[in-house]
Amino acid sequence: VLTAGQGNYAAANVFLDALAARRRAEGLPATSMAFGFWDVGAGLGQYLSEVDRRRMASQGLPVLSYEAGLELFAAGLDRAEATVVPLRVDTAALRTRTDEVPALLRALAPTVRRAAAATAGTEREEAPAQRLAALPPAERHRTVLQLVRSQVAAVLGHGSAEAIGPDRAFQELGFDSLAATELRNQLNTLTGLRLPATLVFDHPNALAVTEFVEAELAAAHPASGDGTDGADGEDGIRRALRSIPTRRLRDAGLMDVLLELAEDDTASAREEALADWELLDAADPDDVRNEHDVRNEHDAHNERGEHEGNAGTSETAATSDAALHAARAETARLRRDNRRLTAAQHEPIAIVGMACRYPGGV
Repeated sequence: VLTAGQGNYAAANVFLDALAARRRAEGLPATSMAFGFWDVGAGLGQYLSEVDRRRMASQGLPVLSYEAGLELFAAGLDRAEATVVPLRVDTAALRTRTDEVPALLRALAPTVRRAAAATAGTEREEAPAQRLAALPPAERHRTVLQLVRSQVAAVLGHGSAEAIGPDRAFQELGFDSLAATELRNQLNTLTGLRLPATLVFDHPNALAVTEFVEAELAAAHPASGDGTDGADGEDGIRRALRSIPTRRLRDAGLMDVLLELAEDDTASAREEALADWELLDAADPDDVRNEHDVRNEHDAHNERGEHEGNAGTSETAATSDAALHAARAETARLRRDNRRLTAAQHEPIAIVGMACRYPGGV
């Protein structure tokens, strides 16, 4: 009825449900009660924060008071069914949920109201994205950032978006998987986009989410262009590139390509000349020979061939050319890897693992 993430707990409950059903079928007493959050200061609910409680209430599942829980417990014992769900449901809040209502609760939300809401949502679906995409880049960035911050504040129970720093990590703000899902659903509704379930985990602060949303808006509604060359012309391409956040280009692996295309030939040549020696020195000597040595060897072979005039000159020169080509190819590869490393040096990097202990093991 509530959330996922408790596979073993859910499996045990299913077993108890089946046991109760079997005992009832055999004429024996048994009742399995799947309680909602009962506010008794113990059990799984004791670890929920006030923000968690407000979130549950906004989804139509408010907390059961101690007295209400006892009343439902007594009522459950008098039922003929083997399995009952003592749960307090706020149908008004249930109808206003932005995500899909869980299957077990759909009957509690009137079908006509849900259908009408779904139809209205479909009609409005494209309007928000088109409206945001049509804004000038600077204004669009401010608008989307404010939208993201305000929704983060609402999910976490803050009164104002000012409490949410643009570059403050969601983890520091107290986000969990439920908050992440709620934020994604709210942004889907307000932007008309279909953002991924991993939005908050892939983009860990409000600014990163903003840049991702902007990129999705640009992809869903590309600018048509004002000039005579249209969106496919040079101006249209420049506008499209400006609308894509650099983080998005880097994640797609396009940053290196664009930088190489944009580099001035002279500046690029100077940079490569300075970098070649450092990169080659850092390379594994078994994989690539120093280009300077290869050039010297090539020249020496040619010089010997001119003075000695032997038939082996062509073969040795060809061998040197192949070695020189391999050295240049390795240099280019190392240079590309170095650029990627430089571009990623400010990116957050995490190594995630899991360990568990049990009697007799580690």
